[in-house]
Amino acid sequence: SSGTAMLYHVRNECTITGTGNYVGGVCGLAQGSTESGSVISYVTDCTNSGTVKGYGKYTGGICGGSVGYVSSSADRKASASAYMTGCHNAASVTGTTVTGGIVGTHQAYTVKSNTSATALAKIYMSTNSGAVSSSGDACGGIVGVNDSTTYRSAAAVVDRCFNSGSVTGGGQDAGGIVSRNMSETSTSN
Repeated sequence: SSGTAMLYHVRNECTITGTGNYVGGVCGLAQGSTESGSVISYVTDCTNSGTVKGYGKYTGGICGGSVGYVSSSADRKASASAYMTGCHNAASVTGTTVTGGIVGTHQAYTVKSNTSATALAKIYMSTNSGAVSSSGDACGGIVGVNDSTTYRSAAAVVDRCFNSGSVTGGGQDAGGIVSRNMSETSTSN
């Protein structure tokens, strides 16, 4: 089976405030997640000019989270992807932990060790000009945490992105583009 979810040419101008996890100017969580077949989540040419405030984990100017995920019961050729392309945030983004001008958490992961499943999360040609601040850890101008965790094949990619907004982190790890850039692999069952 296969599936596609798309947000295309969407614009937000309203203030967004959330008390839970995954708070974003355009969407809370953009996720391609599967056990079989191929699924893709697209967030393309979306803009935010409304202030975003998140009081849980994962706050972003466009999305709180962007995730490509293949589950533990996945078939051998399953693939999941989450793409963000040509997005722009122009408003302030304030979070408690894992906060980014475009996306809070950007992840690709597979969890079953005996498959050839693949996962991809990619942000391409996206920009932030809004101030980004966090009272806790992991505050980035584009991405709070860029993470690839895998048993076989996964990639979390930030490509050709630009930040001109200030970044103020209240805890560990703050960066102009990415706060934390992580890759974890495991060969255990």
